[in-house]
Amino acid sequence: MLEQILIAALFSFGWCTLFTVGNLFESVGDWAEKKLPIIWKPLGGCVVCNAFWVATLMYWLFWGNIWHEWLTISIAASGTNSIISAFIPVHDD
Repeated sequence: MLEQILIAALFSFGWCTLFTVGNLFESVGDWAEKKLPIIWKPLGGCVVCNAFWVATLMYWLFWGNIWHEWLTISIAASGTNSIISAFIPVHDD
C-alpha cells in the first residue's frame, strides 16, 4: 500500500507541474485559474487538493476495489503531498 500512496502522490505532483509557469500546459493552467477558480485547485492547481482525486482515479483503475483501502490511499497521498509541499520553497517571481 505504501508504494501506491507514493506513486499517487508523485503522479499528482507531476500532473500539477504540467500547468505551472514554463511548462507544457501553462496556458491551460492560466485559463483554468481565471475561468474555473472554484474547481481548478482539485483539478490541477494544488498538489494537496489534487492528490486525493488522482489517487482515487488510479486506485479504481489499476489497484483494486476495496473501499477502505481506497480511502486510506487517497487520504494518505494527500497528506504525503502536504508534507512534501512544506519543504518546497515558494518563489513569487
